[in-house]
Amino acid sequence: MENTNNIRKYSPWRQVMLSIAAVVSVLVLIVAGAMGNMIIPVAVALLPVLAYIIMITVEDLKYSYLLLFVVNFFIPFVGRYWLNAPIGIIMDGMIAYNILVLLCHVMSHSVIYSHIQMEPVIATGIWLFYCILEAFNPRTISAYVWFTHVRNMGLYMFIIIILVQTTFDDFKTVHKLLVVWSLLVLVAVGKALMQKYIGWDSAEKYFLYVMDGQRTHIIHSGIRYFSIFTDASNFGGNMGMAVVVFLIVGAYTKNTILRIFYFITAALALYGLLISGTRSALAVPFAGLAVFVAVCGNPRTAIPVFVIMISSLVFLKYTNIGQGNPVIRRARSVFDQNDESYLVRQRNQARLKELLEPLPFGNSLGMSAGRGKKFGDTSELADIPTDSWFVQLWVETGRVGLTLYMGIMIYLLVRGGMIIFFTIRNNEVKGISAAFLSGVTGLFVMSSNNEVFSQYPNSIIAYTCLGLVFLAPVFDAQVEKMKQKENKDNTLTIQPDEQPGSAGKA
Repeated sequence: MENTNNIRKYSPWRQVMLSIAAVVSVLVLIVAGAMGNMIIPVAVALLPVLAYIIMITVEDLKYSYLLLFVVNFFIPFVGRYWLNAPIGIIMDGMIAYNILVLLCHVMSHSVIYSHIQMEPVIATGIWLFYCILEAFNPRTISAYVWFTHVRNMGLYMFIIIILVQTTFDDFKTVHKLLVVWSLLVLVAVGKALMQKYIGWDSAEKYFLYVMDGQRTHIIHSGIRYFSIFTDASNFGGNMGMAVVVFLIVGAYTKNTILRIFYFITAALALYGLLISGTRSALAVPFAGLAVFVAVCGNPRTAIPVFVIMISSLVFLKYTNIGQGNPVIRRARSVFDQNDESYLVRQRNQARLKELLEPLPFGNSLGMSAGRGKKFGDTSELADIPTDSWFVQLWVETGRVGLTLYMGIMIYLLVRGGMIIFFTIRNNEVKGISAAFLSGVTGLFVMSSNNEVFSQYPNSIIAYTCLGLVFLAPVFDAQVEKMKQKENKDNTLTIQPDEQPGSAGKA
């Protein structure tokens, strides 16, 4: 199928440009090494490579979005090794760059508007409009505080949905995204293994011992590894989503090598989840696989998954097998309602309920937990930890905002499930779409106990998956059309047998 998102067709000159960029970079580094000063020359050496990246991302929307996807994944890493890094501005810049590239394609008439599914656009637009109205909340301290937080609260979600709808014009692009994502997961697991078997580097030690990260990461039950992420909860939630997505995608991918690769990715992501020591991250595979069982519509697949889920639940909740293992012991504590951290959260939420009673629209965006204190809010609301994405929404947007957000998200998830169950015919498209929906749902459920749904890189990944779910009917039609064309071509290549007796008549 022709790629309609290309401004210019592929030509050998791109390879020439890459070769020139590589040669120039090497020469600059050699000179820099001889002179003994590496900082400025290395920066200059990267300029040709940067120019080439800009060239290919401007030419093709999908590469522009994949660049955004990769940068988003490493944002927490940048924040750790570059203290006070303007990570919000970096992501704003990447999203603005994608919008600019999209506008270039719009002007060149290379965007297929018929692919855009309006349901998620309208739904996320409604939520963004509510977030904009929060600027007029009497509790808003300043326009700067509101703008700083409206981006991640509502703007990114709306823009990512539109970018996904206009970027992914064929099903092959989805597999390219999956390969890139799986490589990123392997990098994250690899970094966690380095932390476990080699030790902490200087930036990680600063986080643990200067910023007091050890209080939540070096605990009585063991060490919680956090890889390149902001914390272990963020890492665990991301790995949980990867387990669900790549386990299901592997089961539905036709290419044998890719299938094995996806299964390996899922297995390593599961290991990453376990060593993160994040109990609530277990909700991601449990909830995600439950959704998969509901929407896949295939008993041969659903029954084994259901048996695995029930067996795992029974193992953790009703047995003491493996209790000597710190990873299993911590995972099992998620079912303990007498756990101290659980009781503290319950007390905090009871107090928040009292304070929020006269505030139906909340304390305004950015005015929750420690965030509010940074901007001068001295109220008790700005001092009580939210501990979860849902509680943060409740505090900042009120019961009205929380109800609206939950309604929109539940509608999108249920509607996505209905599309997969009732509309999609192709087995591979159905399975991969179900994987995306299941991963997003699992992460969403986990957000009842953590703020992972709103954190980098999880939010952008979740919005991407959600946008792809609503594109499933487009991919399904494309794949079925290609199959019909292949069948027709095969029929035309088969020569009819000679009729009996024709040789004698000749």
